[in-house]
Amino acid sequence: MAEQLVCLPALVENLLRRICEDQNQTPPNSTVRQRLTAIEEHRALELLNAISKNKIKSLSAFINYMLNQPQYSSPFKSSLVRLSQPSNALSALGELEFRKAFLL
Repeated sequence: MAEQLVCLPALVENLLRRICEDQNQTPPNSTVRQRLTAIEEHRALELLNAISKNKIKSLSAFINYMLNQPQYSSPFKSSLVRLSQPSNALSALGELEFRKAFLL
């Protein structure tokens, strides 16, 4: 079965490509790429920059190892940021629901 295509931000994708070329590595598998999408772009770039300074045996394994480190593995941090900054659409919907409750 073919691997699922996981899109990453352009800067992350470019750095991954450079690491693969510089260290003769195969691109990370879709599971690893999916895990990279779960962290913020600047954190993914920080992680990949740290990785690029090391001699690598397996890029996917090294990325997984790094993602399991405390500074990258907190799933709650990014969720809290997203929840504390609602989008304009969500704010508008909330306001409509509030008005609807008092008009009916």
